[in-house]
Amino acid sequence: MQSSNTDTRGMNAEKFLKDALDLLRASRQPDAEVQKNVYRKFETLRTNSEFNQCLAYIFSNPKAIDLVTRRQAGILLMRNLANGRVYSQMAAGVKKQVRDSILRCIDDKNRQIRITFGNILATIAKLEKGNGPWLGFLAKNLANPNLLIQDSTMIVVESLMEDCGEELLKAHPQELQMLMQKVVEKMKSNNEEIRHMAISAVGQAIGPGMPSPFQGLTEQYLQNLFVLAKDSSPKVLLRVGWAFIALQEAGSSQLKMRFEDCIKVMLHLASKSDEKVVFCAFEFFRLLLQHGNLPRSDWFATREKSMAQGALAKMLGPYLKNLVPLLLRSLVFSEEELADLGEEKDSHVPDTAQEVAPRHARQSKGKFSSKVDAVSRGEDGCEWSVRKSSANSLDSLAMLVQGKDLLPIFLPLVNQLLKHKQWLRRESGVLALGAVAGGCASGIKEHLESLFALLIKGSNDERSAIRRITCWTLSRYAPVLLQSDEDNKFLRPLVKTLLEKMGDCSKKVQKAACSAMLRVFEETAARHGARKVALFLEPVLMKVGKCMGSYQEANRHMLYDLIGTIARTAGPKFREQHKFLEGAVSSMLQHWSKMETGSYGLFPLLESLSAIALSAEQKFLPYAKVIFPQCLKLIMMNLKTLQELRWRQKQVEAKQQQKRQQQRDSELHSDSRFQRFEGTDSVVCCIELAGCIYRALGKVETHLAEPKAVFETLIACCSDPNPFIRQSAMAWMGDVVCASPGFIGGYFRDIARVIVLNLDSAHPFVCSNAAWALGEAAIRLGPRCMAPFTDAAMRKMIPILNNSSDGGEKQSQLQRDSGLFHSIALTISRLGLVCPGETGKHLEHFAKAWCESLTKTAQNEHPREVEMAFRGLCGVVPKRPQAMRSAPIFVALCEALASFKPPSQELHSMVKSLLHNFRAMFGSRWGEYFGKCSPQLRYHLARTYELPEK
Repeated sequence: MQSSNTDTRGMNAEKFLKDALDLLRASRQPDAEVQKNVYRKFETLRTNSEFNQCLAYIFSNPKAIDLVTRRQAGILLMRNLANGRVYSQMAAGVKKQVRDSILRCIDDKNRQIRITFGNILATIAKLEKGNGPWLGFLAKNLANPNLLIQDSTMIVVESLMEDCGEELLKAHPQELQMLMQKVVEKMKSNNEEIRHMAISAVGQAIGPGMPSPFQGLTEQYLQNLFVLAKDSSPKVLLRVGWAFIALQEAGSSQLKMRFEDCIKVMLHLASKSDEKVVFCAFEFFRLLLQHGNLPRSDWFATREKSMAQGALAKMLGPYLKNLVPLLLRSLVFSEEELADLGEEKDSHVPDTAQEVAPRHARQSKGKFSSKVDAVSRGEDGCEWSVRKSSANSLDSLAMLVQGKDLLPIFLPLVNQLLKHKQWLRRESGVLALGAVAGGCASGIKEHLESLFALLIKGSNDERSAIRRITCWTLSRYAPVLLQSDEDNKFLRPLVKTLLEKMGDCSKKVQKAACSAMLRVFEETAARHGARKVALFLEPVLMKVGKCMGSYQEANRHMLYDLIGTIARTAGPKFREQHKFLEGAVSSMLQHWSKMETGSYGLFPLLESLSAIALSAEQKFLPYAKVIFPQCLKLIMMNLKTLQELRWRQKQVEAKQQQKRQQQRDSELHSDSRFQRFEGTDSVVCCIELAGCIYRALGKVETHLAEPKAVFETLIACCSDPNPFIRQSAMAWMGDVVCASPGFIGGYFRDIARVIVLNLDSAHPFVCSNAAWALGEAAIRLGPRCMAPFTDAAMRKMIPILNNSSDGGEKQSQLQRDSGLFHSIALTISRLGLVCPGETGKHLEHFAKAWCESLTKTAQNEHPREVEMAFRGLCGVVPKRPQAMRSAPIFVALCEALASFKPPSQELHSMVKSLLHNFRAMFGSRWGEYFGKCSPQLRYHLARTYELPEK
C-alpha cells in the first residue's frame, strides 16, 4: 500500500512538472488570449507549494531544460516568494527543498541565471530577516576562489544591503560586520562585476542611517575608492563617482579630510570619454556647489553660510583652471538633444498636444530665475543630461566664486567659443555666457559692449538653436544692461533685436524672444519706471498684435504672459492704446470661444485678461460686459463637472478598495476627463478675472450680469469643497462688496452665512480672505445688515485670534499664513465700528489677543487702516469696560493705544476719553493698574493724553 502511494505521488509530481513546463512555454506565444489565460493560471497557482517546487526544479536543471525557460521559472518563483504570505505558508520541508534546488545554481556559467539566483536567494533571506546561517554562508562563499560563486554571492549581498541593511544591522551586528569586511576586500577583485557590486554594497553599509560598527569601514572604503578611480572599466568608474556623491551628501567627516583628493578624482572622471561617467562627475560638482550655498551643521566645520561659501570658494580656487574648461566642453549638445531640436523653420507647423504643455493658475509668468532654467530644468523636452548638469554647475560656480577669480579663466575660453567655426561650439559659448550672468554680471561690465555686440550678431545666426539661446542670454544680462543705460545705447538695440526674433521662423526662437522681452519689461519698470517703458511700448504692442494672428497655440500662451506683463508695467500709457486693446481683447475672446472646457490655454489667457482689466480700468467696461457673463457660465459649468468627477472618484475608490493602488489609479484615469479636465484651475482663473474686473471698474453702476446669477455663482464657489476655489471666491466676494454694495441687498443673508462658514483656521488663506470680505461688508452695509450675524462671526473668530498668543504646535500650524491673525484683528475692529455692543459681548475672552495683534498691525499696516482699527477698538471697549479689569489685559490695551503714532485729532480725543474713563473707573487703584506698564509706556501715555503717572 505504501508503495502504491509513493508511485501515485511520483506520477502527480511528473504531471505537475509537465504542466508547469507547458505553461511557461505557452506564456511566450504571441497570442494575447493565450497569454491572458496563462497569466490567470499562474495567479491561481501562486500559493501552491508543489508548483513552486516545480519552478525551483526547472530553474536549477541546466541539462534537461533550455535557458529561457529556466530563467522564466526563476523570475516567476521570485515573484511568488516575494509575497511573504506564500513563503510563510510553506512547510519547513518544502522551504528546504526550494533552497537546496536554488543553491545548485550558485556557480552556473550563465550570468543571467546567476543574477536570478541571487535575487531569489536575497528574497528568501529578507523574508527570514537574516536569521539562520545566511550571513555566515555569504561570508564563506565570498572567500571561495571560484569567481562564479563570488559573483552570485555579491548579487545577494548587494540586494540585501539595499533593501534591509538597517534591519540586519540591528539583528546581527557582528555577523554583518564580518561579512562587510569581506565585501570591502572584494573591491580589489580582478572581476569587474564583483568590484562594481562591492562598491555598491559597502556604500549602503556606511550610509548616514548605518551607525557603528560600519563607520569604521569608511577609511578603508575611501582608500579603495581612490585606487578604483584609476580603474579601466567605465562601469566601475561610474560606481566610484556615485559613491563619492553619496559620501558628500551624507557629510562624511573622512571625505572632508581628503576633500581635495576627491576633487582631483572628480576632475579625472570628468575628463573621461564615457558620457555617463562625465555626467556623474558634473553631478558631484553641481551638488557640491549647491550645498556650498547652504548652511550645514557638519560641512566645512561651520554653521555660517558665508563662511561655508568662503571655505568652498577658497578650496576650489586652485582647480578652476581645470574645472572651467571641462564644464565648457560639456555644454555642447548631445546626439539626443540635437535630435530634439526639431526643424529650423517650423512656425507654420501646428502644435501637437504634447507641445501645448499644461499651465496652472498662479504660476510665474514665464520669468527666468537666477538659475539656468531654460537648460537645466528639461524645458526642451530632453531628460537631465551632461549639458544641463554642466550649465547648472557653471551657474552655481559663478554665484560662489564671483567674477574676479572666474572671469580671467572663463572669458578667453568663451571668446574662442563665440568665434568658433562649428556652430555647436558657438552655441555652447552663448550658453556659457548666460550661465555665469547670475554671479559675474557686475564683473563682466568692462567687457559688456564687445560681448553685447557678439550676442546681437549671434541673434541673426543661421542656426535657430543659436538664435534661441542668444535671446535667453540677453535676458539674463538685462539687469546689468539696463542698470545705468541713461542714453539707451543697450535698450534700443536689445528691444529691436527681440522684436525681430519674435517674428522668427522657429517656434522655439519665438518663445525665447517673448520670454526675454517679458524680462526686459520687468527690469525696465523696476529700475526706471513706467516712463521708460513707454519709450518702446508702441512698437512692442504692434509686434504683439501681429504675432497674435500668426503664432501657434503654445507660443500664444507665452504671448498672453507678455501682454499681462506689459499691462502691469506700462502704467497709464497702456490704457491709452485703444487700438491695441480693441484688437487684442477681441482676438483673445475669439480664441476663448474656440477652446474646449478645461483647455490648458485658457489659464494664461484669463490671467492676461485680468492684468489688462486692472491696467485699463474704466476703459475695460465694454469688454467686461462680454467677458463677465462668460466667466460666470464657465465657472458654473466647471463646478458641475468637478462635482461629477468627485462622485466618480468616490465610486472608483469604493470599488477598488481591496485592490492595489496602481489598479485603482488605472481605472480612475481611464476616464479621459481626468486626463484633460483642469477644472479647479479654470474656476480659480475665472474667479480671479471676475474679481479683477470689479477692482478695475471701481464702483460698478451698471449690471455686468444678472445680480441673481452673480450671487448664485459666488455662493456656489464659496461653498465648494476645494479650498483653492473658496480662497479665490472669498477674495472675489470682497471685491464685489467694495465695488457694488448696493447690489447685495436681499442676498446678504446667504452671503453672510457662507462667509461665517469659511471662518475656519484649518484653511488659513480661505479664512483670511473671508475675514477681509466680512470687514468690507461691515463698513459698507452698516449695523442694520451686520447686527444679526456679528455674534456668529465673533464666535468663529475669537478662538482663532486667541491662538495667535498661544504657544506650541497648534500655533505653528495656524501661522502657515502669517496674515491670518492680522486679518481677524482688523475685521473685529471693523465690526466694532458698526456693531460695538455685539462685537464686545465676549470682550474679556479676546481683549488681550486683540490688543496684541493691533500693536503689531500699527507697525506694518497703512495709516488709514490702522486709524480705522483703533477707532473700532475705542468703540468696543467702552461698551464693556469691566472686561479690561485684569492687569495683563489693561497693559495690553495701553501698549496697543501707544503703538499708533501719531493719531488723528479725532482718534486722539477717543483714546484720551477712553483712558480718562478708566482712570475714573479704577479710582484709587489707578496707580496700581497703570504702574504695571513699563516706565517708557507710562511716560508716553501721560504726556500724550494728560494722565497722572500715579
